[in-house]
Amino acid sequence: MQRIKNVVFILISLALFLSISTVSVMAIDYQEYDNIANNNWQSPDVYTEGTNMFGTINVNSDEDHYIVIMEKTGAANFWVGVPEGVDYDLEVFDSNGNYLDGSYEIGAGKDELIQDLEIPNDLTFIIKVYARNAAYSSTTSKYQLSAKSYPAPDGYEENNSKDKARYIGNTTIYANIHSPYDIDYYSVWLGENSTLNVHLYEIPANEDYDLSIYDADNNLLASSTRSGNTPEDITIGKDVGVNLPSGFYYIRVKPTTNFQSYHIDYYNLSVNVPSYRSADEPWYYSLDDRTNGIDVNGELKFPGSYTPPSGFMAARFYDGPWHNWAKTYVGFTLDSHNVSSILDYNAGLGTHPDAEGHNCYLTFDISSIRNGSTDQMDAYAIKSNLPNPKYDLESDFFGGGGPANEESEVVALGAVEAKYYDITTYWHDYRNGDTDDSGRWECHVGLSKLGISDYNSVVNSGLIQAKIYYGKDGARP
Repeated sequence: MQRIKNVVFILISLALFLSISTVSVMAIDYQEYDNIANNNWQSPDVYTEGTNMFGTINVNSDEDHYIVIMEKTGAANFWVGVPEGVDYDLEVFDSNGNYLDGSYEIGAGKDELIQDLEIPNDLTFIIKVYARNAAYSSTTSKYQLSAKSYPAPDGYEENNSKDKARYIGNTTIYANIHSPYDIDYYSVWLGENSTLNVHLYEIPANEDYDLSIYDADNNLLASSTRSGNTPEDITIGKDVGVNLPSGFYYIRVKPTTNFQSYHIDYYNLSVNVPSYRSADEPWYYSLDDRTNGIDVNGELKFPGSYTPPSGFMAARFYDGPWHNWAKTYVGFTLDSHNVSSILDYNAGLGTHPDAEGHNCYLTFDISSIRNGSTDQMDAYAIKSNLPNPKYDLESDFFGGGGPANEESEVVALGAVEAKYYDITTYWHDYRNGDTDDSGRWECHVGLSKLGISDYNSVVNSGLIQAKIYYGKDGARP
């Protein structure tokens, strides 16, 4: 560690004479025991952040050291592109020679990467690159070194995969590619025969981001790959003569290169889904939400281990010759955590006290809740791809509101899997513009067990998964 401290005097002296406006690196190549050989550079080499330094480790005792001065506080990444046939390691120290972090990938040709290292107040790091042993040094194979600061993650992280895509709907957002290998995924829900317009613009200078759209089965539907920071545009669906099924669609923003492509500046992403008398409402629970609960007006609410972490409810409204009608659609994806919990409940091994010892099954209730005295929505049909679904249309006739079936219920009696499922309910829509004809639909997930003749709810999510409000006029959201 003493040999690194000897470099600090050089650093301080240089800093007095250099005006640093960007990240600069001074390269010093020296051997063990403070023998500063400067084998590759006769004097310190200063270069701008993002450019690349190349070097060789010609004997196993050779160590290449670099002094790096960052532009400002924040976080930094350090990367070494290791050539084939050699095995180099990477370490980073502060200006006093204190070890901060290291990357020690084992195997020839494996790159080294250190991420999210906090930049100290003096903005200075010392980097060391060295061979794992004598067999992995080379006099000719050059490694590539890059050091780069980066901005804080945007508010949509972590969304680096389709499974973690952030729902954004009809909006314009501002986000960034903030770290090595960052890729941004977003989701949007489309109704049947809808159109999706996506516009990626204000791409940072000297960067090149591409835009792609995928369906729920990960099929690439369209892409825009213009060079440089030229805006990218995609339109799919009805307006270009393509009839798309309803469901989630996924938007990907990806840099054309990896380590060099993250940037402090934000890009703009505009998403437009023209309205066709529709209403949509998504839900999303992070792993932290499911584990630690969600604060709702000062009270901690838990989604439930059996509740899908993401999904949506959508409604479509239609005119009819005698009366109008509507359709609600609930789409969701179960993950492995859900499946394990649900299968335990199926077997009577559930952990909730109200379900203990009972065979309980995943249940979805989609209810119409009136604002006035009479139900205006009357459910008349259900379909779902849940395994062995049991359908039930229910009325609270004796509680007032008339004979309408205001509740659609589906119980999954078969073994669920980690996959996408959906539930569609069809409703007679009797609204005619009266003051109290408005209301809402609610989607609520729970667990049911067999009673005397039917399945009854025993456990419900602490949260309503989705709500869609409808107005007083027929065939209007």
